Amino acid sequence: MERILTGRRFDELGPAGLLAGISKMTERRIGASNGEGRGFLRQRRLVWLLWLAALAALSVIAFALSCATGSVHIRPGLVARIILSKLGLDLGKAGWDAAKETIVMQIRLPRVAIGFVVGASLGVVGTAFQCILRNPLADPFILGVSSGAALGATVAMVAGITVPFLPGAGTGLVAFVFAMLATLFIYRISMVHGTINPHTLILCGVILNCFLSSVMMLIYSAASPQRVHSLLLWLMGDLEGVSDWMIVPMLILAAGIAALALLGASMNTLSLGDEAAFSLGTDVARVKRAIFVICAVIVGAGVSATGMIGFVGLVAPHISRTLVCADHRFVIPSSALIGATIVVLADAFGRWLIAPAELPVGAVTSLIGAPFFIYLLRAKSKIVWTE
Repeated sequence: MERILTGRRFDELGPAGLLAGISKMTERRIGASNGEGRGFLRQRRLVWLLWLAALAALSVIAFALSCATGSVHIRPGLVARIILSKLGLDLGKAGWDAAKETIVMQIRLPRVAIGFVVGASLGVVGTAFQCILRNPLADPFILGVSSGAALGATVAMVAGITVPFLPGAGTGLVAFVFAMLATLFIYRISMVHGTINPHTLILCGVILNCFLSSVMMLIYSAASPQRVHSLLLWLMGDLEGVSDWMIVPMLILAAGIAALALLGASMNTLSLGDEAAFSLGTDVARVKRAIFVICAVIVGAGVSATGMIGFVGLVAPHISRTLVCADHRFVIPSSALIGATIVVLADAFGRWLIAPAELPVGAVTSLIGAPFFIYLLRAKSKIVWTE
């Protein structure tokens, strides 16, 4: 397992060589009477846990900075005091007035919280897709699920679909339904002899993305300019439209992240290849199917809530593997924290750059993420990944 944790190649060993290597390494590292193996693994886990603690602290700082940024500047320390006072920690109200409290609690905090959860879900889904597809360039939007959600949102906005008693929920709910329909279509097409074929899955996603984008362009050509402007803002990622119904997709995203975290050990074996994973006792077809369905639900819920926020699911897992390790039990939580930090900082940057106007968060993540990813590839020549 040592080479698994460091992310080095295993597939050239074959199942027999893999099992023999694991057996020898287990005897040497864990079964040894002097306990050096256990000490080695404990030291590694301690380092990774420290990295996770550092990333958690960074995400909290990013959360506070994002809540403090906007057309009305509020000090991050004051933001923390306002939030803590609402949690029952009475620190006194000296230093802020009712207007600042309203801005923080009713405008910025819900917005940043949604961005935090969506960013975390994108980072986790990117990790899962890169694992089951064995493609380091896979991201949450490669399979066409997001395009299905975008088409649903386009239809809902143009047709003016609403849901009684849930203002603002019509677009999101229709987008989620279309995302699930796209998932069902891709799932049925990519099944080969009862298993999901990664190459067929990617090709179906690319083709479906192109087809649905063409359909959306036809709808745009017939829509009014005001509708087209709203659609483009939504498609570029928008955290501004916070409503009461948002609690539903946020709960779905949180449950999906937890479900993928529980599959971290299975992802470790899948990263070795299907044959090796099967030799280690993993039901490859069932695990891949479960991961695919969970990821599709997460992407559909996320896109229905905030629109399309690109590049986060591609960058976050690579940063995580570079900083922490290739063990998915640690990559998943670290990718979640990194993805959340990227989204909330990108949203803060978009609100600060041209205040009081705003830039869509999806445009900011792509604008910053692309050159950063190129720098990462150049600076870190040994990104931890198993082809």
